[in-house]
Amino acid sequence: MRFLIIIILLNTIGCTRFFYKDIREESPELYKENITPDPKIKVLGFYPFKVVDYQRGLRKNKIIAELDYDNSLKEEFLYYDKENSISKNPKKQKLDFEYATRFINGYLNFVGKSGIKEIETIINLENKQFYLINKNYDYYILGIFGPDFKRRKIDDFKGTFTKIFCFLTLGIIPAIEEFDIEGSFYLFDKNLKLVSSMYYPQTYKTITSLWMWPNEGFYTFFNSHDVIPKGAYKDLVQRINIDFENLKNLKKQKASPDLEKK
Repeated sequence: MRFLIIIILLNTIGCTRFFYKDIREESPELYKENITPDPKIKVLGFYPFKVVDYQRGLRKNKIIAELDYDNSLKEEFLYYDKENSISKNPKKQKLDFEYATRFINGYLNFVGKSGIKEIETIINLENKQFYLINKNYDYYILGIFGPDFKRRKIDDFKGTFTKIFCFLTLGIIPAIEEFDIEGSFYLFDKNLKLVSSMYYPQTYKTITSLWMWPNEGFYTFFNSHDVIPKGAYKDLVQRINIDFENLKNLKKQKASPDLEKK
Protein backbone atom coordinates (compact mmCIF):
# COMPACT_ATOMS: atom_id res chain seq x y z
CA MET A 1 0.00 0.00 0.00
CA ARG A 2 2.82 2.36 0.86
CA PHE A 3 4.50 1.66 -2.46
CA LEU A 4 1.23 2.35 -4.30
CA ILE A 5 0.92 5.74 -2.60
CA ILE A 6 4.45 6.65 -3.70
CA ILE A 7 3.66 5.70 -7.30
CA ILE A 8 0.51 7.86 -7.25
CA LEU A 9 2.46 10.80 -5.84
CA LEU A 10 5.12 10.48 -8.52
CA ASN A 11 2.52 10.44 -11.24
CA THR A 12 0.80 13.57 -9.99
CA ILE A 13 3.72 15.71 -8.85
CA GLY A 14 5.04 17.87 -11.68
CA CYS A 15 8.79 18.12 -12.01
CA THR A 16 10.55 20.95 -13.72
CA ARG A 17 12.91 20.29 -16.58
CA PHE A 18 15.71 22.67 -17.55
CA PHE A 19 17.90 22.11 -20.58
CA TYR A 20 21.26 23.75 -21.07
CA LYS A 21 23.67 24.45 -23.88
CA ASP A 22 24.37 21.69 -26.38
CA ILE A 23 27.67 19.84 -26.48
CA ARG A 24 29.13 20.35 -29.93
CA GLU A 25 30.64 17.58 -31.96
CA GLU A 26 33.66 18.20 -34.14
CA SER A 27 33.00 20.57 -37.03
CA PRO A 28 32.19 19.03 -40.40
CA GLU A 29 34.80 19.33 -43.12
CA LEU A 30 35.05 22.59 -45.04
CA TYR A 31 34.67 23.01 -48.75
CA LYS A 32 34.34 25.98 -51.07
CA GLU A 33 31.15 26.71 -52.92
CA ASN A 34 30.48 29.64 -55.25
CA ILE A 35 27.45 31.47 -53.88
CA THR A 36 25.86 34.71 -55.02
CA PRO A 37 26.91 37.63 -52.78
CA ASP A 38 24.04 39.00 -50.66
CA PRO A 39 21.62 36.34 -51.90
CA LYS A 40 17.85 36.49 -51.59
CA ILE A 41 16.91 33.38 -49.67
CA LYS A 42 13.57 31.74 -49.07
CA VAL A 43 13.68 29.96 -45.72
CA LEU A 44 11.73 26.71 -45.37
CA GLY A 45 11.34 24.24 -42.55
CA PHE A 46 13.10 24.96 -39.25
CA TYR A 47 10.23 23.43 -37.25
CA PRO A 48 10.44 21.28 -34.12
CA PHE A 49 7.92 18.50 -33.50
CA LYS A 50 4.92 18.29 -31.20
CA VAL A 51 2.78 15.41 -29.96
CA VAL A 52 -0.71 15.56 -31.48
CA ASP A 53 -2.14 12.23 -30.37
CA TYR A 54 -1.44 9.71 -27.64
CA GLN A 55 -3.39 6.47 -27.71
CA ARG A 56 -3.04 3.90 -24.93
CA GLY A 57 -3.39 0.24 -25.82
CA LEU A 58 -3.30 -3.07 -23.98
CA ARG A 59 -0.01 -4.15 -25.53
CA LYS A 60 1.54 -0.89 -26.66
CA ASN A 61 0.91 2.83 -26.83
CA LYS A 62 0.69 4.79 -30.07
CA ILE A 63 2.17 8.28 -30.11
CA ILE A 64 1.84 10.59 -33.11
CA ALA A 65 3.99 13.66 -33.68
CA GLU A 66 3.96 16.29 -36.40
CA LEU A 67 5.68 19.56 -37.23
CA ASP A 68 4.95 22.38 -34.80
CA TYR A 69 4.16 25.32 -37.08
CA ASP A 70 3.54 27.60 -34.10
CA ASN A 71 7.13 27.30 -32.86
CA SER A 72 9.25 27.91 -35.94
CA LEU A 73 12.92 28.79 -35.57
CA LYS A 74 13.05 30.62 -38.90
CA GLU A 75 13.43 33.98 -37.20
CA GLU A 76 16.66 32.73 -35.61
CA PHE A 77 18.15 32.51 -39.11
CA LEU A 78 19.93 35.73 -40.13
CA TYR A 79 18.65 35.68 -43.70
CA TYR A 80 15.01 35.21 -42.77
CA ASP A 81 12.90 38.16 -43.95
CA LYS A 82 9.34 37.84 -42.73
CA GLU A 83 8.04 40.75 -44.83
CA ASN A 84 9.46 39.40 -48.07
CA SER A 85 8.56 35.78 -47.38
CA ILE A 86 5.15 36.32 -48.96
CA SER A 87 5.07 38.06 -52.32
CA LYS A 88 2.18 40.40 -53.10
CA ASN A 89 2.38 39.48 -56.77
CA PRO A 90 3.30 35.80 -56.85
CA LYS A 91 4.79 34.49 -60.06
CA LYS A 92 4.84 30.93 -61.28
CA GLN A 93 7.45 29.11 -63.30
CA LYS A 94 7.56 25.52 -64.46
CA LEU A 95 9.72 23.26 -62.38
CA ASP A 96 11.78 20.35 -63.58
CA PHE A 97 9.80 17.26 -62.59
CA GLU A 98 12.84 15.45 -61.23
CA TYR A 99 13.97 18.37 -59.05
CA ALA A 100 10.45 18.89 -57.72
CA THR A 101 9.82 15.25 -56.82
CA ARG A 102 13.21 14.88 -55.15
CA PHE A 103 12.54 17.95 -53.04
CA ILE A 104 9.00 16.93 -52.08
CA ASN A 105 9.67 13.25 -51.42
CA GLY A 106 12.91 13.97 -49.61
CA TYR A 107 11.31 16.43 -47.20
CA LEU A 108 8.23 14.31 -46.51
CA ASN A 109 10.36 11.22 -45.89
CA PHE A 110 12.00 13.09 -43.03
CA VAL A 111 9.07 14.95 -41.46
CA GLY A 112 5.97 13.04 -42.59
CA LYS A 113 2.76 14.30 -44.14
CA SER A 114 2.62 17.35 -41.88
CA GLY A 115 5.33 18.82 -44.13
CA ILE A 116 2.87 19.19 -47.02
CA LYS A 117 1.71 22.55 -45.66
CA GLU A 118 5.24 23.96 -45.93
CA ILE A 119 5.78 22.59 -49.43
CA GLU A 120 2.59 24.25 -50.65
CA THR A 121 4.06 27.67 -49.86
CA ILE A 122 6.45 27.39 -52.81
CA ILE A 123 5.21 24.56 -55.06
CA ASN A 124 1.92 24.25 -56.88
CA LEU A 125 0.66 21.31 -58.95
CA GLU A 126 -1.54 22.04 -61.95
CA ASN A 127 -2.41 19.52 -64.66
CA LYS A 128 0.42 17.19 -63.62
CA GLN A 129 2.93 20.03 -63.87
CA PHE A 130 4.86 21.44 -60.91
CA TYR A 131 5.19 25.21 -60.63
CA LEU A 132 7.44 27.25 -58.38
CA ILE A 133 5.60 30.10 -56.67
CA ASN A 134 7.21 33.48 -55.85
CA LYS A 135 10.24 32.90 -58.02
CA ASN A 136 12.21 35.94 -56.88
CA TYR A 137 14.82 34.16 -54.78
CA ASP A 138 18.39 33.15 -55.53
CA TYR A 139 18.31 30.21 -53.14
CA TYR A 140 15.99 28.13 -51.01
CA ILE A 141 17.26 26.80 -47.72
CA LEU A 142 15.48 23.93 -46.00
CA GLY A 143 16.05 23.20 -42.32
CA ILE A 144 15.11 19.83 -40.83
CA PHE A 145 15.40 18.98 -37.15
CA GLY A 146 15.25 15.59 -35.55
CA PRO A 147 14.45 13.20 -34.11
CA ASP A 148 10.71 13.57 -33.70
CA PHE A 149 10.88 12.13 -30.16
CA LYS A 150 13.59 12.30 -27.53
CA ARG A 151 16.37 9.82 -28.12
CA ARG A 152 18.70 9.33 -25.19
CA LYS A 153 22.35 8.70 -25.88
CA ILE A 154 23.14 5.00 -25.78
CA ASP A 155 26.06 5.50 -23.38
CA ASP A 156 24.20 7.87 -21.03
CA PHE A 157 24.82 5.78 -17.90
CA LYS A 158 24.80 8.85 -15.68
CA GLY A 159 21.31 9.67 -16.87
CA THR A 160 20.09 6.18 -16.01
CA PHE A 161 21.42 6.28 -12.45
CA THR A 162 20.37 9.86 -11.69
CA LYS A 163 16.86 9.19 -12.98
CA ILE A 164 16.50 6.25 -10.57
CA PHE A 165 17.52 8.40 -7.59
CA CYS A 166 15.31 11.22 -8.80
CA PHE A 167 12.40 8.78 -8.88
CA LEU A 168 13.11 7.39 -5.40
CA THR A 169 13.49 10.85 -3.82
CA LEU A 170 10.36 12.29 -5.43
CA GLY A 171 12.41 14.66 -7.56
CA ILE A 172 14.60 16.11 -4.81
CA ILE A 173 17.76 14.62 -6.33
CA PRO A 174 17.88 15.85 -9.94
CA ALA A 175 18.05 13.59 -12.96
CA ILE A 176 20.66 14.66 -15.51
CA GLU A 177 20.08 13.13 -18.92
CA GLU A 178 21.77 13.52 -22.30
CA PHE A 179 19.91 13.31 -25.61
CA ASP A 180 20.88 13.16 -29.27
CA ILE A 181 19.60 15.75 -31.71
CA GLU A 182 20.49 16.60 -35.28
CA GLY A 183 19.98 19.32 -37.81
CA SER A 184 20.14 19.04 -41.58
CA PHE A 185 20.24 22.07 -43.85
CA TYR A 186 19.83 21.85 -47.60
CA LEU A 187 20.64 24.65 -50.01
CA PHE A 188 18.80 24.71 -53.36
CA ASP A 189 19.21 27.07 -56.29
CA LYS A 190 16.36 29.05 -57.85
CA ASN A 191 15.24 25.94 -59.76
CA LEU A 192 15.24 23.72 -56.64
CA LYS A 193 18.39 21.93 -57.70
CA LEU A 194 20.35 20.80 -54.66
CA VAL A 195 23.53 22.87 -54.34
CA SER A 196 24.93 21.71 -51.01
CA SER A 197 23.97 20.30 -47.64
CA MET A 198 25.10 20.57 -44.05
CA TYR A 199 24.56 18.09 -41.26
CA TYR A 200 25.14 18.64 -37.55
CA PRO A 201 24.79 15.81 -35.02
CA GLN A 202 25.08 16.96 -31.43
CA THR A 203 23.64 16.48 -27.96
CA TYR A 204 21.91 18.48 -25.28
CA LYS A 205 21.35 17.81 -21.60
CA THR A 206 18.36 18.22 -19.31
CA ILE A 207 18.13 18.57 -15.55
CA THR A 208 14.84 17.33 -14.10
CA SER A 209 13.96 18.07 -10.49
CA LEU A 210 11.13 19.16 -8.24
CA TRP A 211 12.97 22.36 -7.30
CA MET A 212 14.46 23.28 -10.69
CA TRP A 213 13.27 26.52 -12.33
CA PRO A 214 11.93 25.65 -15.80
CA ASN A 215 12.83 27.08 -19.17
CA GLU A 216 10.74 24.69 -21.26
CA GLY A 217 7.76 23.85 -19.04
CA PHE A 218 6.68 21.26 -16.49
CA TYR A 219 6.80 17.49 -16.87
CA THR A 220 5.91 14.48 -14.76
CA PHE A 221 8.06 11.42 -14.27
CA PHE A 222 5.98 9.48 -16.77
CA ASN A 223 6.24 11.86 -19.73
CA SER A 224 8.32 9.35 -21.64
CA HIS A 225 7.12 10.57 -25.04
CA ASP A 226 8.47 14.11 -24.74
CA VAL A 227 9.50 15.79 -27.96
CA ILE A 228 12.70 17.81 -28.27
CA PRO A 229 12.35 21.30 -26.74
CA LYS A 230 12.52 24.16 -29.23
CA GLY A 231 15.41 25.82 -27.44
CA ALA A 232 17.66 22.81 -27.94
CA TYR A 233 17.78 23.54 -31.67
CA LYS A 234 18.76 27.21 -31.38
CA ASP A 235 22.45 26.41 -31.27
CA LEU A 236 22.09 24.50 -34.54
CA VAL A 237 20.60 27.58 -36.21
CA GLN A 238 23.41 29.74 -34.87
CA ARG A 239 25.91 27.40 -36.45
CA ILE A 240 24.23 27.72 -39.84
CA ASN A 241 24.25 31.49 -39.37
CA ILE A 242 28.02 31.38 -38.96
CA ASP A 243 28.33 29.32 -42.12
CA PHE A 244 26.26 31.76 -44.13
CA GLU A 245 28.21 34.72 -42.80
CA ASN A 246 31.22 33.11 -44.43
CA LEU A 247 29.57 32.06 -47.68
CA LYS A 248 32.76 30.90 -49.37
CA ASN A 249 33.35 28.26 -46.73
CA LEU A 250 30.13 26.34 -46.24
CA LYS A 251 30.43 23.31 -44.02
CA LYS A 252 29.54 19.91 -45.34
CA GLN A 253 29.82 16.44 -43.88
CA LYS A 254 30.11 13.33 -45.98
CA ALA A 255 27.79 11.45 -43.66
CA SER A 256 24.99 13.93 -44.26
CA PRO A 257 21.62 12.35 -45.11
CA ASP A 258 21.20 12.63 -48.88
CA LEU A 259 17.88 14.29 -49.60
CA GLU A 260 18.09 13.34 -53.26
CA LYS A 261 18.20 9.63 -52.44
CA LYS A 262 15.20 9.72 -50.15
